This record gives sequence, structure tokens and C-alpha cells, in this order.
Amino acid sequence: MRVSCASWRLTIATERRTVIKMPTARSPDRREAHDLVTASVNRHRAEIVGRVLRSLRRAGSRLARDPATKDQLRAQVTRVLDDTVAMLRSGPHADTAQRPDPASIEIGRQRARHGIHPTEAVQAETALFETALTAIAPDLRQAPEPVDSLARFCLALQRSLARRADLVSRSYFTHLLDQIYHSHAQHRLRLSRELHDRVAHTAAVALRDLELYEAYRVADHERAQARLSAAKAHLQETIDTIRTLSSQLRSTATSEGLQPALVRYLSTAAPTVATSVTVTGIESDLPLTVGDELFLVLREALSNALRHADPGTVAVAVRVRNGKVDATVTDDGRGFDADAALAAPSGTGLPSMVERTYAAGGSLQLRSGAGRGTTVTVTIPLPRRPE
Repeated sequence: MRVSCASWRLTIATERRTVIKMPTARSPDRREAHDLVTASVNRHRAEIVGRVLRSLRRAGSRLARDPATKDQLRAQVTRVLDDTVAMLRSGPHADTAQRPDPASIEIGRQRARHGIHPTEAVQAETALFETALTAIAPDLRQAPEPVDSLARFCLALQRSLARRADLVSRSYFTHLLDQIYHSHAQHRLRLSRELHDRVAHTAAVALRDLELYEAYRVADHERAQARLSAAKAHLQETIDTIRTLSSQLRSTATSEGLQPALVRYLSTAAPTVATSVTVTGIESDLPLTVGDELFLVLREALSNALRHADPGTVAVAVRVRNGKVDATVTDDGRGFDADAALAAPSGTGLPSMVERTYAAGGSLQLRSGAGRGTTVTVTIPLPRRPE
């Protein structure tokens, strides 16, 4: 088989020398075929939109469940069909690919913010292609060159879908990368605060104790010894803090498993608090990246509870089953206004927790109240294993 393209002219020559030629841009046959496709698309537009939505709803797609995403999907289907008709009118090299499409870019950002995985978009594109082809193909039997008209329609539809898929996926992953960068920046900021507020401060106090020891060493031996003991205690506190921070940086779910990593963190960060960690289900079902991100989210939730809630007990429960992982961190501390924390989360590590969860395609819920303790719930869907 030989395939050659020139000036929107496709010639397919088989061993039998059967030749099918697509009409040129000036061909009356092509204009008639275009008018036929345009009329067919306009006639079946509502039917195509409805069938795509029903197909995705049966498949359990999130795009067909939420009212906002359903409206986006309807609009996106309409734009794809309009682009397809425009390309059939102007030829495959019509520069629809260069036109700005802020709607698709915003759709990508919103799906990233709500944890809608790109596989949902691929599912929607497949449903649209199959539905549109099924609806339009019978009408093209009336075209002067039905096979050529159908081939042009399929090519234009595929190009329109691919263009929007490219824009949506680019903005989706750009948004996720921005989230990850912001999450890392928040993590570095928290670490710098720990170093400044705890390590540097305690070391400065120890230095002041040593200076006072020097001042009292000759004239007041008892006070000098008290300052020396205080300096030793502050230096030991500094060393303990550095070890804790080092342990936090070193611990990951990948390196030792989720339960051991959480237990080790709590043993250094909360030696005087009653803690429990339970992990049920098959932890090996957790992809390495999901396990690490979940560990970092849970560690931040634990850190918040230990630093701000003054709890007597803290419990972590992780359950892996039914294609998802559910995790909760519960404490019996003083609690706080959850709505206010979500509205202005600076200083709590909450932005990092939310961003890491959303970047993994999950969701995070926060329940708390004054004197009622706090519960953080994280749910992350797991990718399907290959058959």
C-alpha cells in the first residue's frame, strides 16, 4: 500500500490500482459534503451531547456526576463539533490549532484542583468520538464520495479532540507542578522556622548561659554551676531537636513502610503522648509515590496536632481497600474553628496537606471544634492494576 498527501489530496493505491481521491478545496463535491456534515452535526448535536453524558455516567465518570463538570463537558463537546465543521470547511491545515482556547486551559486547572485524573478526559474523548461517528456516519451515505467524506470527518474530529486534549493536559500538569512546587516551598519554610524558632533560639540561650558561667565562675561558684547545667540542658535540647528534624527528613513510606515510618516519627516527636498507628489492607497496593505523599500529609497532620492541640492521645488509622486508601488522624486536643482554618490556613501546614492530597488525585476533610479534638480524613483513589 502506498499513501501520499499533497494539497489536501490523498491517493491510496492498492495492488489492484484502485484509487480513491479526496476532492480539492474548490471541488463542488467537497462543498456538498461539507454542507451535509454541517447539517448532520447541527441535527444530531443535542443527541451527541446527551449520549456522551449517559455513556460516561454509566462508566462512573466524575465528569458526568458533578453539575459544574457536566456543564463544562457539554460546552466542550459543542466546541469540538464546531471545530470539526470548521476544519472540514477550510481543510486540515486550517489554523484552528493556533487559536487561543482559554476554556480548555481553565478546564485543565479545575480538574487538577478537584483531583480529576486525565484518564477521565481520555474516557470522555473516546465516548465523544464513538458517539459522533455513530450519529453522523449514516447521513454521509448521501455524500458524493461517502467513504472520503467519512474519512475527512474522522480526521477532523480526531484533530479537534487531540488539540483540546493537549491543552487540557498541559494546563492540568502545569497546575500540579505549581502545587508541588508550592508544597515544597511550604515545607522548606516550615523547616526554616523550626531551625530558627527552636534550634537557633535554644542554641542562643545555651550560649548566654555559658557567658554567664564565665561571669560567675570566680565570684559565685554556685551560680556559675547553675548556668553551666542550664547550658548543658539547652544544648541537649538543641541536639534532640536536630535529631527530630533529621528523622523527619529521612523518613519516607517507601524506605520502611507506612506503619513503621509513622511509628518512628511519633516516637521521636511525641514521646510523652499516647499514640496508636494501624494500617489494614494490602499496603503493597499503594504505589510508591502515593505512599510517600500520604506519609507526608499524615506527618504534617500529626505535627499540627502535637504543636497546637496539646493532645493526650493521637491515633492514626490507614485502610487500603476497594481501589482507594482512606486515612484518618484523630486527636483529643483543644480543637479549633475548622472553617476559619480552611479559609486562612497559613501557619498550620494545611496548604501543603491539601495540595499534596489533591496532587495525588484525592480529597481531604477537616473536622474540629473548640474542646472537641480534631479529625483529618484523607482519601486517595489508587490507579488500576494492569490486567
